Amino acid sequence: MRKIKVAATAAILTTSTLVMAASQGMSPHSSVLEQCASALTTMDIQARLWMANEIPAHRISVTTNGRVVTLAGEVSSKTAQDKAIRIATLARDVDRVIDNLQVTSL
Repeated sequence: MRKIKVAATAAILTTSTLVMAASQGMSPHSSVLEQCASALTTMDIQARLWMANEIPAHRISVTTNGRVVTLAGEVSSKTAQDKAIRIATLARDVDRVIDNLQVTSL
């Protein structure tokens, strides 16, 4: 059952990531390959956030522009914030993570 849930989540994230990448307003000088790489990085991080127990992934938006990832949204604790940042930092091809997460009581 978990494998089906993860596969379904990945499919949803793939679709939403491609739509999001198209709407992010990336520079017209960005190559299709760079845009695809950014979309794949975003999808990878989103999937890892969804699989992490302490993180309310539905409240976090992930955007990627080249090798820079921005996390925005709300988390319930400093621990969840740190874990989300760590997940993004450890993702492949990420050089920098911009933390726009807010710790609030959800």
